[in-house]
Amino acid sequence: MEDLVTVATFNFTHDLYPVKIQLEHAGIVCFVKDEYTVQVNPYLSAAVGGVKLQVMGKDYDAAMLLLKEIGYLDDQAKAQVPDKSLANFDKYTSWIPFMGKIAARERVLAFVILGILLFFLLSAIL
Repeated sequence: MEDLVTVATFNFTHDLYPVKIQLEHAGIVCFVKDEYTVQVNPYLSAAVGGVKLQVMGKDYDAAMLLLKEIGYLDDQAKAQVPDKSLANFDKYTSWIPFMGKIAARERVLAFVILGILLFFLLSAIL
C-alpha cells in the first residue's frame, strides 16, 4: 500500500468535512486520522496534532492544487512536501504532544536542536 500524506489538519472533525467532501467530489480518495480521538475528547485535539486529512501519495499534487483553488490554502501556506523520508518522519512523530501541530520541516529542526542540547547536557554531566 502506498504511503498516506497529510494535506490538512483541523482542530475539530466538523471543520474537516467540507474540505473532505470537495476532495472526494474531485475523485481523490481521502482518509481521516485521529477523528475518533478528537470526537471522544475534543480537548485532546492539540495533544494529537488535530484531525488529519490524508490522501495517497500519488494524489498529493492534485489535492494541494484543489485545496488552493477552493481557498483553503494560500500561496504562503507551508504544506508538507511529499518526500518519503519527511512523510515517514511526519507519520512517526505527529503523535507527540505539542509537536504534532508543527509542520514536519520545523519538527525536524526542533528534533535536531533538542538532540544538540541533549548531547551538550550529557557531555557536561559525564
